[in-house]
Amino acid sequence: MDLVFKRYQNPYFFDLAIENSKLIEFVDMLLKKQDEEKLWEIYVATAIFNEKSFEDWKKEVLKAKTYNPKMQIISAKKSKEIIAKSEDILRGFKPPNDREVR
Repeated sequence: MDLVFKRYQNPYFFDLAIENSKLIEFVDMLLKKQDEEKLWEIYVATAIFNEKSFEDWKKEVLKAKTYNPKMQIISAKKSKEIIAKSEDILRGFKPPNDREVR
């Protein structure tokens, strides 16, 4: 029910699906949408680590049918590059001074 309330805020969609003999398809659609949202959240959280589009990244992830712990491991060289890039971004950041904002 949480999936229905989150997306549609109306529990009567289940009743409609049952009346039209489409309950299995409706639940399947809800689960697919939830999976897509989770994939998107993971992609956004890890986007700094790769330069692939969401669709390309998703195809690669879904192609790996089982969890592969090596997919999560990046080389020490790559991690140092990512840290250096992040530090470069932060070096240019200057928070506003209270006096400047007013």
